[in-house]
Amino acid sequence: MILLLADIIVVPKDYTINPGDLLMVSVYSRKVKVSEYNAYVDNRGYFPLILGGAKPISVKISGLTLDSASKVLLKEFSFFVKDIGDVSLNLLKPSEFFVYLYGNVQRAGAVKVNSLTRLSDLIFSDNVLPFSSLSRIKLNSREVSIWEGLRGNLDHNPLLKDGDSIFIPKTDRVVYVVGFTSGGFVKPVEYEDGDDVYTVIWKLGISSEIYRILKVVVGEKEVDLNHKLSPGDTIFLVKFPNFVIVTGEVKEPKKVEFEPGLTVIDYINLAGGFTERANRRAIFVKRFGDERAFRVPPDYQPSPGDAITVSRVYLTYSEILSTLSFILTFTTFYRVFFGR
Repeated sequence: MILLLADIIVVPKDYTINPGDLLMVSVYSRKVKVSEYNAYVDNRGYFPLILGGAKPISVKISGLTLDSASKVLLKEFSFFVKDIGDVSLNLLKPSEFFVYLYGNVQRAGAVKVNSLTRLSDLIFSDNVLPFSSLSRIKLNSREVSIWEGLRGNLDHNPLLKDGDSIFIPKTDRVVYVVGFTSGGFVKPVEYEDGDDVYTVIWKLGISSEIYRILKVVVGEKEVDLNHKLSPGDTIFLVKFPNFVIVTGEVKEPKKVEFEPGLTVIDYINLAGGFTERANRRAIFVKRFGDERAFRVPPDYQPSPGDAITVSRVYLTYSEILSTLSFILTFTTFYRVFFGR
């Protein structure tokens, strides 16, 4: 069997083997690969050992990590293979099963997932309704906070197991977000004691796009990202225009969609490039919300909403040559006819 690298799934460190997983086992002696085969973990959590004409036996490995299970199989295979060197296990297909979702959701009941599904994958699906308390989720018999899970505590964002029960409580302790990312609607976000503006932006999942936020307004007052919030506050996120204006001596003056990392020359090229009268040494940028313009080098990277203006030269190179040629011709004519 030819196995492509893409067929092998990279599993997280906290992954443990489940009944129904399809695994590939490779057995090596000190020098060569002795055996390789694929098999499912059965419903009891046992995995078969298949090697030559030896009588097949099964070893329980469910609940173990792939590394721990490999060591268990290594010990078992050593009874059949002399000078056994190593045993490796890879996940080819995760098992599928049902978990049960209740509470503040659109459709309560059984949800089909696989053994690589985390709690957050389920929580941030369209099935979970607004005004949900994601800091007090009941996972089986314990309370977890998905926010703690997203901060790196995987005890609060575990891989789901067959038959897990998830209850999503409702809450009225929210703040409201309008403007950027709200799609024109008021977006409720769960409030926890001590939350500031940045934390709410992080909960919305847009902290990586914070550079696109021009200003934040709470209660008709402009605030910074560290501003502490209270339940019921409404946050207006005003975003930068997502374009750069290119004007002056360019072939196609227009708005160009902003892309981080592009230079003024990149934007000029996207606007058709320089005209014949462009002064390539006099490129100016006016920052969004500022009336002043300043001269910039060609590798300057503008921000969203900035306006790039390319100055013009009064005489092009060809016009200068034409003028010089006219002067020389006129001078020659004058000397010939007037003898001076």
